[in-house]
Amino acid sequence: MKRHAISVLFCVKPLHHRHLQLLLVIAPRHPERFSSVADLLRKHSVVFASYQRGERVADTTQVYLLDAMGELVNFYAASDVAFVGGSLKPFGGQNTLEPAGLGIPIIVGPDTHNFTDINRKLENAGALRTVVDVEQLARVLVELSSDSNQRDKMGQSARSVFFANSGAVEQVEQILMVFLRGTKQ
Repeated sequence: MKRHAISVLFCVKPLHHRHLQLLLVIAPRHPERFSSVADLLRKHSVVFASYQRGERVADTTQVYLLDAMGELVNFYAASDVAFVGGSLKPFGGQNTLEPAGLGIPIIVGPDTHNFTDINRKLENAGALRTVVDVEQLARVLVELSSDSNQRDKMGQSARSVFFANSGAVEQVEQILMVFLRGTKQ
């Protein structure tokens, strides 16, 4: 998994020269990984800032380490594009609904078996792009960062899919209420 994060980083690194405002945010999904990811970044001489330490992003910052829980949605909201990780290797992918609900274009790797149904809907609507490796990820990032119309269209599609698929809790509650009422008789 560590090699995976570094390969994504090095695919994005050359893009800094073409897109000066590009910033990779790495958000480990488990707090026990915060320090190991920071160590890995240091080992590879990556210039990074840490959320937990209150560090600000400088012009030379390559990565912002989101080493805190519950903050990712704020970073998605400030993003132009979201690469949702855990999907280039057979880890099953992470939740694409967070960026979709904010109208952010989404990129994932080929392994998203944890979110198959919603990702299929997002892809069919043109809101999500699947890449097979870090080289293709770099190409898609360049493409999307230079085409605001495509990003806007993907983002609008993402929000539409999100809202069309909202309300699952209420639907389950209604089904359970019907079931519970039937068992009381």
